[in-house]
Amino acid sequence: LWLAASSKERLTEVGDEARTHGASVVIDVLDVSDTAAVDTAVNRALVSFSRIDLLFNNAAVNFRGTTELSPEEFRRTVEVNVTGAWNLLRATVPQFKRQREGHIINLS
Repeated sequence: LWLAASSKERLTEVGDEARTHGASVVIDVLDVSDTAAVDTAVNRALVSFSRIDLLFNNAAVNFRGTTELSPEEFRRTVEVNVTGAWNLLRATVPQFKRQREGHIINLS
């Protein structure tokens, strides 16, 4: 199981819980808006597990109502919610094609 999130504390919690059920777990603290970081993390997952069966993306930020956002908050929202999803898809879909299977779930 490869887990990635922006918070190490929560990742460690979830990883430890999964391990109690026998899962082999790799965790990465990850900013999905960082293309190079996503590429590195996905490659690390592939080195650890040889394949990716499911991409479940729930990375998102929401500061408050859209019209109340500062320009910086709006940019960050788009970077994480849109660019982050694209980065994850771009990094995993080629592996799904090589495997001739894979599943994607994007939530926001």
